[in-house]
Amino acid sequence: MRLKDYLVISALLISAALFNSQMDIIQFNPSRAWFGGWWIEHNWQQSWIQKYLLGWTVDGWHFCKILFLTSILSMVGYMIRLTKKQKWYLAFIYTIILLITWGLLFEVFYNF
Repeated sequence: MRLKDYLVISALLISAALFNSQMDIIQFNPSRAWFGGWWIEHNWQQSWIQKYLLGWTVDGWHFCKILFLTSILSMVGYMIRLTKKQKWYLAFIYTIILLITWGLLFEVFYNF
């Protein structure tokens, strides 16, 4: 892997851990959330378009969830593309390293 590949995977991993930690903060400790108001309220009294088609705009938790999923799926897709050029067992090793790094980053962002 090249330096660019490590940077892309690192950026996606950091953003996923950041958004996942913000989801837990909103759910369990809303006084520490990035924003107040709409961000921590549950606004389910919306039109059906916003509720069902644009559900990620309902509150901060759902907004962070869509960004978290986008980061994770982008990272997985990028790793699949990379491992097609390398040995299959390297994907397993990279996954273990990413899981450990994920846990460390989540704790840093959650406790920050």
